[in-house]
Amino acid sequence: MERRKIQLITLFLTVLVSFSFSKDCSRYFLTKNYSFFIDAVREYKTQLGISIEQLDKINSVIEKYQPQIEERKDEIIDVEDKINELLINGGSSEKLKQLIIQLARLKTENTVLQIREIREIQNILTDEQYRTLLKILFNID
Repeated sequence: MERRKIQLITLFLTVLVSFSFSKDCSRYFLTKNYSFFIDAVREYKTQLGISIEQLDKINSVIEKYQPQIEERKDEIIDVEDKINELLINGGSSEKLKQLIIQLARLKTENTVLQIREIREIQNILTDEQYRTLLKILFNID
């Protein structure tokens, strides 16, 4: 029975990992990694007409969220390593389940943090700056 549980968890993990490393998902987030948005704001600050005051606020937002996201990235790597070790060397299905839940929680937290970070940066931009950014990123009018 224990062997059957481990096989089911292994199958679940295989599916989870395949989604996590798919083109639209990230290793550290439940969804796509939207850091390109933040990178674009920094890269195109001149074209967007971002003021020094806005840039200071944007940098403050980034400084607020990035350390939290990076900390979870390290935890995600540690949890993934533990999962791999249990799968290779054998381990209880309950321990695997707890690690999978922990991994999902960390990725969820990172996704929420990144969305908050982006929303705060969006709120710093004017409507015109935001529309210009969307045009640059997605060719949206």
